[in-house]
Amino acid sequence: MVAAAHDRRTVQVRDLAIGGRPCRLVWSKRIWRCREPLCPTATWTERRDDVARPRHGSAMHEVTDDGLPLVDDPARTAGVSSLGVDERSFLKASYLRKRRTTFVTGLVDLNRSRLLDIVPGRAGSAVTDWLEGRDDPWLSAVEKVALDPHRGYFNALVGGLDAPTVVVDAFHVVKLANTVVDEVRRRVQQEQTGHRGFKGDPLYGIRRILLTGAERLNDKWTSPRSAGSARRSGGGGPRCWPTSPPTGSATEGPRRSTVW
Repeated sequence: MVAAAHDRRTVQVRDLAIGGRPCRLVWSKRIWRCREPLCPTATWTERRDDVARPRHGSAMHEVTDDGLPLVDDPARTAGVSSLGVDERSFLKASYLRKRRTTFVTGLVDLNRSRLLDIVPGRAGSAVTDWLEGRDDPWLSAVEKVALDPHRGYFNALVGGLDAPTVVVDAFHVVKLANTVVDEVRRRVQQEQTGHRGFKGDPLYGIRRILLTGAERLNDKWTSPRSAGSARRSGGGGPRCWPTSPPTGSATEGPRRSTVW
């Protein structure tokens, strides 16, 4: 019995990147129909395993088969000189399924903006185990690492690599610095007035000014005279001074930063 053409449907198939750019394959699948009225199948869609393998019920089966990677190209992770490490929530917590939030650690080639690998967990041991799978020439080629202020990642990278330059993400640097400035302002407020900041208090009134980059302030707030005036009127004063990150520095990016 010869099948007859019945219809077509368009399917988008994800493929590996071509020239460093994401790629999607558009496949116009043919739908066949059996001419036999008693055929239990009636219609079916063509399959080609060389174009797209059938799914097995989960996303993990798309990249692994019996624990073996389907894509294992050593060139994909070669030539890395700047390595980025960060955590990410992979699976949200579920009360009904009694499941906690699952975190993973992503490793990225910063120069090529390429995801190298994703490993389970967010502890330093996850990065250590991944680095142990690299050979000595690969480890020696990494000159810079970028991470958030996490001691576990720091210990794993410094201990597993050949003396890399550690760069902290600009967002976290600014966030930590601004947190310190805010804590100083609150401490001085409590020491001088005995209460938290209220509307009309000088230190409470400049809480946002202290966290603003110097390039965004007018002459009223950038002059030393205005700072001294705020200190005298509040019975104390901020021990910090707002500034913006230097041009070309590792913290360049967000135009808000504070040093103390």
